[in-house]
Amino acid sequence: MKIACIGDIHGNLHALQAVLADAARRGANTVWNVGDSVGYGACPDQVITRLRKGDITNLQGNYDRKTLMVRKKRAKWSETKKPEKLLAFQWAHDHLSGNNRKWLADLPRELHLEQAGMRILLTHTCENAQKQPIAEDTPLQELEELAKKLDVDVVIFGHTHRPFALRSANCLFVNTGSVGRPEGDPRASYALLDLGSGAPKVEHILLEYDVEDAVHAIRLADLPEEFAQMLYLGIDFDEARRRRFASVAHLGSGKTEALEAAEAMALHIDPADADHARQVARLSLRIFDDLESLHGLGATGRFWLHLAALLHDIGWSQGGRAHHKASADMIMDSQDLPFGARRRLMVANIARYHRKALPSDKHPLFATLNADDQQRVRILAGILRVADALDLRHRELVRNLECKATAKTLRLTCQASAPMAGENQQVHKKADLLELVFGLSIRLQWKEFGGAQAQAVDPRGPHYNHLRQIPLWARAGTMHDPGDHKRQVDREADIRKRQGKRSKK
Repeated sequence: MKIACIGDIHGNLHALQAVLADAARRGANTVWNVGDSVGYGACPDQVITRLRKGDITNLQGNYDRKTLMVRKKRAKWSETKKPEKLLAFQWAHDHLSGNNRKWLADLPRELHLEQAGMRILLTHTCENAQKQPIAEDTPLQELEELAKKLDVDVVIFGHTHRPFALRSANCLFVNTGSVGRPEGDPRASYALLDLGSGAPKVEHILLEYDVEDAVHAIRLADLPEEFAQMLYLGIDFDEARRRRFASVAHLGSGKTEALEAAEAMALHIDPADADHARQVARLSLRIFDDLESLHGLGATGRFWLHLAALLHDIGWSQGGRAHHKASADMIMDSQDLPFGARRRLMVANIARYHRKALPSDKHPLFATLNADDQQRVRILAGILRVADALDLRHRELVRNLECKATAKTLRLTCQASAPMAGENQQVHKKADLLELVFGLSIRLQWKEFGGAQAQAVDPRGPHYNHLRQIPLWARAGTMHDPGDHKRQVDREADIRKRQGKRSKK
């Protein structure tokens, strides 16, 4: 009897399909899956649906449990876990159907089986007395002690993503390796267990699969680029993060193509204002980088912000008064932007809130996002609003920018090539969202480019009381203004008309 022992699929449907097909060709009679079926990969629901079909025995792994618990534990985990790892749990949870979540929740954590007269334990993690996972270099004495405690003939497990088999006097320990997130070798791995006559035999299979399609799915879902590099290189998350964008190749053609398409679209719609889009992108990314310890949004958040900054003003082609809404509509509708569904929604929302009303669940596009993505939009749109205000006159006057956060303030120090009185007022007007999401009061300090330092400026005046200026609806925690944000005549459009920068109809 041959049994395909698999595990650590991690939402990688492409690898799972290849492994199951290969196991069938090799004569496997059944499949045992030791868990961690979701997390990181782009296809959690499809993976679970496939595992529910056919003769497959399934366990629940630690990543499966974390995915199921993320809504309850998110606040606590956000204090200790990297944002990308928290996103892996949340994204998998949100992209599982209710029926598949319930099926996953009902799975056992371990199983004791009898096959061909042998006692077999299936478990996701196999640990020694010190709660350390069994590894290839585990001493024989530890194996003997563990085998005596477990009192079985074969233990099948995963968790470490590295395939190996060890024998004690009376027990065979088999780590399946990882189907969907292998480490040390990017090929999908699984174990073929033969329970024929005599002692059990095991063969580890390393299998080529369509990793390009698996990576493409991750990028279409706008999951962090580290998740893609983990598959390409056969490395863990921490190593992928360390290598992040170490070379141009690691950026991935998908993201390069998207940035080129966004810039080309902005240039085509308004060639005269392409420099403004690039300047706002430059300032936005500088603010993002300087505040990374506050927001923790990582490479994917930075990428969304870059795209939204390049595209935020394309709606001017439809008229100035509501061009922020038009920009969002054009991003959603454009066939020239190589965006997946999540990327399109995120970039459209960020661009939409670069001016005027703050994000609200009464806005249909914003309401389609889950709570975590709504908060990401608030942060990134808050950055974009300030960057756009700093280029009020579309003359690229800010030559350098530095942001520093203290306990109560967010200080922006700008070097500019001309007086910036108008920009002071505009930053005051558009800093509202960024101040709300971080709970900090923004202060500006201007330096003449190549000249002396100017006085620190609070654009709201010396008697400004930050808390009193935040309306009650904002202090209460909701992002919707029931006053509907009625404002004065559009200052930006008025200034552009006076300067004759452009003529819009």
